[in-house]
Amino acid sequence: MNRLITISAFLFFVSISLDAQTGIKFNTDFKNAFVNAKKENKKVLIYFYTKNCPGCDYLEEEFSNKSIGDLYNKSFLSYKFDANTNGKNAAEYYNVYSFPTMLFVASDGDPVYSMRGYKEGQEIFDGGKIARRNGRDIKKLMDKKYKDNPKDTDHLNNYIEYLMIRENFGKAKKLSKEYLNLRNNIEEAEWMNFVLDYASDPESYAHKVLLEERQKFYEQYGKEIVDPIIFGSIIYENAEKQFTRNATEQERAFLKSAASKGYKPDDEQVSMFYYNYLFSNAGLTVTRISGRDKDLHTKYALFALENEMKGVDMETLIRTSVYLLKYHQRQSTMSNLNDVLDNKHKQSPHYGLLDMQSVVLYSLGQEDLAVEKIQQARELAVRSKIRDYRPSVTTFKKEGIIK
Repeated sequence: MNRLITISAFLFFVSISLDAQTGIKFNTDFKNAFVNAKKENKKVLIYFYTKNCPGCDYLEEEFSNKSIGDLYNKSFLSYKFDANTNGKNAAEYYNVYSFPTMLFVASDGDPVYSMRGYKEGQEIFDGGKIARRNGRDIKKLMDKKYKDNPKDTDHLNNYIEYLMIRENFGKAKKLSKEYLNLRNNIEEAEWMNFVLDYASDPESYAHKVLLEERQKFYEQYGKEIVDPIIFGSIIYENAEKQFTRNATEQERAFLKSAASKGYKPDDEQVSMFYYNYLFSNAGLTVTRISGRDKDLHTKYALFALENEMKGVDMETLIRTSVYLLKYHQRQSTMSNLNDVLDNKHKQSPHYGLLDMQSVVLYSLGQEDLAVEKIQQARELAVRSKIRDYRPSVTTFKKEGIIK
C-alpha cells in the first residue's frame, strides 16, 4: 500500500533540531523527506515522542552515541515529532499510540520496521541494521527468528510489532495471545505495557485481559491512561455501524457500550473522551451542522469549556473555538472561551491561540483588545519563523460570523 500520496495532507510541520554534534542528526525538511530518501537511496526514520515521557528522555540520550549516529546518518533520513503536537496526525496515520516509537519507512511511504518503547544502545544499533535491509530480507529474518525460538519473548514482542506495521493483523492477534500467556517469563511492567498497546482492539486477548484486571492497571497507570484505551475500543467496535447513524445515534450507542463496561454515562472521563472524539474531526470547522447533531456538538463543546478544556490539545481547542463562534456565539460563552484561550496561551505560548482570541474579542465588541492580540500573534509568529501569518478575523468577517 503506497502512503506517499496522502501523507503530506496529514502532517503539521515545524522546524526541529538536535544540538548534539555526534549521534543521530534529525532533519527539518519533512515535506521533502520521501523525495530525498528516494534520491539518496535511504529510508526515513520517524521518531515519535511525547513530553513528560521518561522513556523518551532515556532514548534520546542513546541517540547521541557516535556508533549509532554513524549507522543511522548513513542509512536513514531522520525526523522527530511530538505525537501530541506537530506529529499528532502522523502518529494517528501510522497507528502509533505508545511512545517512544521509532518507525522506519521506505521511500514510497510504507513502514518496514518499528521499535516501540525504550531501547538500550545496542538494541537501537541492531534495530537500525535490520531496518536498513530491503523489505524481503527483513521479513525472512523476522520469520526465521520466530520459527527458531517461538518462546523468545523479546523477539516475539518485536515480531508482533512488525506484523502490525505490515498489516498482518490476524497473525499478530494470534501471537499476541501467545505472548501474554508467557507472562511468567516477562517482566511485569513490560507485560502490562504490551496489554495497553494492543487493548484498543475489542476482539483482542489484550482487551480481555485489560477488562479483567482493570483495577490493577488503574493502580499502576491511572484512570487517565487506562480509560481512554477502553473508550477507544468502543469506538472501534462500533466503527462499521457509524456511517449509517447520525451523531446522536452514535453517542447513544457509545454510552450504552460504556455502561456495559461499568461506566456511568455522566462520568467526566466518558464525557471528555467523547468530546475529543467529536472534535477530532478536521472537517468539522468547514461542515455545516444542523438539527440534533448541532445540539450534540454544542453540548459537548460547552461541557469541555466548563471544564476549562483540561487536557485538550491546541488544535482541538481552536477547532472547538471556531465551532462555538459559528454556532453558539453567546456573550457568556465567548467570555469563558476568551479566558480559556488566554490561560492556555500563558501555559504554552502560541500565535494560533492569540489569533483565535482576537476573533473571540471581536465577537464581544472589544476591538481594541482584539487588535492588540493580533499584533502579539504577528510578533510571535515572526519569532517562530512563520512568515505567512494572516489574522483569522478577516475570514470570519467575510463569512459574516462576526461583524
